[in-house]
Amino acid sequence: MSRRLAAALALALPLSASAQTVHRFPPEGPQDHRTEPFDAGVVGPADSEQTAREYVLADDWHTLPPINYIPPPYAAQALEGIRLCLDPGHGGDADRRGYKRGSTGFRESVMNLTVARYVREFLEASGAEVVMTREDDTDPEGGSLEYRGRLADRENCDLFISLHHNATSRGDANYLSIWYHARPDSPLANVDLARHLALSMNDLMRHAEPHHMGLYSDWLMYPPDPEEGHPDVLRMDTVATRPSGFGVLRHARVPAVLVEGSFYTNRDEELRLMDREYLRREAWGVYMGIVNYLWAGIPAITLHPDQPGTVTGPRPTIRLSLDDGMHEGWARNAPPRIQRQTLTLYIDDERCDTRYIPSRAELQVTPRADLAPGEHGVRLRVLNAWGNWSWPREVRFTVE
Repeated sequence: MSRRLAAALALALPLSASAQTVHRFPPEGPQDHRTEPFDAGVVGPADSEQTAREYVLADDWHTLPPINYIPPPYAAQALEGIRLCLDPGHGGDADRRGYKRGSTGFRESVMNLTVARYVREFLEASGAEVVMTREDDTDPEGGSLEYRGRLADRENCDLFISLHHNATSRGDANYLSIWYHARPDSPLANVDLARHLALSMNDLMRHAEPHHMGLYSDWLMYPPDPEEGHPDVLRMDTVATRPSGFGVLRHARVPAVLVEGSFYTNRDEELRLMDREYLRREAWGVYMGIVNYLWAGIPAITLHPDQPGTVTGPRPTIRLSLDDGMHEGWARNAPPRIQRQTLTLYIDDERCDTRYIPSRAELQVTPRADLAPGEHGVRLRVLNAWGNWSWPREVRFTVE
């Protein structure tokens, strides 16, 4: 037998039960999640290591890989200066009998808050700032989805992530889904964030139906009014008032996603979700998705050092500096690593004439129509070599 064939057979043969990593379930002792008080978001036993029982899935891929919860060495740099808004979905529903609960009565809102608190812990330990839409078992502002979505903008956050768990009438359903607000084919930063979260979480959670795991536009769930058409979405706030998609995402003006971590209507998954260590694992998947997304860099523009913020004339040429956002140190002096064919700039949401000078990482933009006196904004749309789109931010200048 050749060495290559032997290696192939070794990969094909299943591991023995003794070699498989075990999953852990919560204890079978009395835990009435329908009536128990909310205890600062800690679910499951006080010491799950001592009380959990073990099980092994037959399919090796579904065996949960070990986690050491050590941040990668690039995490602090990726998160430097970043401010995130975490939205633990729902809350304040303990008195609503049967509302968003599994078969045991365990509430989704508790799962969501527990995961959010772990994510916040991981992010803050790596230097990020975190804002939460709720800190306890309440539904802020009387359940206003607009409040949750707008909070990221009011608090000057860079990203918005709403954390949920899913439900369906099909009891064996269990997979990860991540939702973004836009037309399904719109190339927005929302999709980049969703992609990194999905890859990280899917690798750590190993749900029963990974073939259903995916990135979904919320317009697929709640499409817009056909009479209003389907505009080409270029920036977050162009769809902020449209009656389409998920309300909590519709009102966000920063890159935003909604995570449905798994299905609590799946009996086995509900039991796993009652184990705080399992929720901690899920939170680590969210954390690593955020870190890897930001490490891939966000392309951005600033006014060139020689460009004054106030200009004269109705059609001024504005000089800008381009940064691909990527962190690799040895290539920082190279021209920006962007996909040049995607490079587009807008002045006040109108495409403008652009000259790109790669050797100087410089852009020169000129409006195609006269600008009125007052403040105006330049916005970049470009994809970097890591596949991340620029954020929908504007560089401001004034015409006298």
